[in-house]
Amino acid sequence: MKAVVIESYGSSDVLQVMDIDIPRPSAHEVLIKVDKTSVNYADIKNRQGLKKKMEGPKILGLEAAGTIAEVGSEVKKLKVGQRVVAFPEKGSYAQYLPSQTRLILLLQQQALLFPFYLTNY
Repeated sequence: MKAVVIESYGSSDVLQVMDIDIPRPSAHEVLIKVDKTSVNYADIKNRQGLKKKMEGPKILGLEAAGTIAEVGSEVKKLKVGQRVVAFPEKGSYAQYLPSQTRLILLLQQQALLFPFYLTNY
């Protein structure tokens, strides 16, 4: 899979697109195929080294939306194919990401359509 990785701190020039292995979810995690992610000020501060110091290469990103591609063996309430928003601990600038179930919210179809209705009336 492709991921945006930093190996040192600095300007946006330190961002690298790399091919890395697709992670496997642990027993209490799900694997999410990422559709959307975001860049926010905390990511910029991380990239510049102004927040928690990193060890080794790091994938930035604090949130993502996507579809569950795989569930860990102990996951009971989430299923492959469900659309979710996740706040992963290991970054979101990647095509796939693992996330603990406690850091996931289900996206309901109604919630996705609500802004559409507001803007049309």
